[in-house]
Amino acid sequence: MPVFLSQHWEFLGTAEITSNAASFTVSGLPERRYLMVAYRIAGLSAVGIPRLQFNSDTGNNYGSVRSDDSGGTTKTPTVAGILLLEGTATLEQFGWLEICNISNRRKSIIFRSHSLSAVATGSGDMTDGRGNWNNTVDQITSITLDGNGVNIVAPAEIVVWGADLK
Repeated sequence: MPVFLSQHWEFLGTAEITSNAASFTVSGLPERRYLMVAYRIAGLSAVGIPRLQFNSDTGNNYGSVRSDDSGGTTKTPTVAGILLLEGTATLEQFGWLEICNISNRRKSIIFRSHSLSAVATGSGDMTDGRGNWNNTVDQITSITLDGNGVNIVAPAEIVVWGADLK
């Protein structure tokens, strides 16, 4: 987080798993206009693309565009979550999201993720993305990291910070 903003961000919540699971959720988040989310997973049980969902919404109310370090771009306009990678992977992943979380607007999301390489000397794969959740009523009060049809390999965690910067 930028140093000049650090005094405005407060820790809101965290969730973690210690055994493999299809998904896990950090809930009970107080409403804040802006959210920063970090996530880390040890991998996926099979090749897949993990996704984030908000407030238990599993409908096709999300859209995103993702690009990877090789220049590929994928648009997913109507899906059941924010897809966090450009390609598929099974390996350890880390990511960071910034969310504009204003209640009467669609939620705008900017994210970056990294999937580690299978070999120690490899650089892994990077994904940059933009997305939205088409809910114009509620602020985000829970965030689910979902394996999107495969299990998330433990250990895994989600950490959330929030601010009401105006």
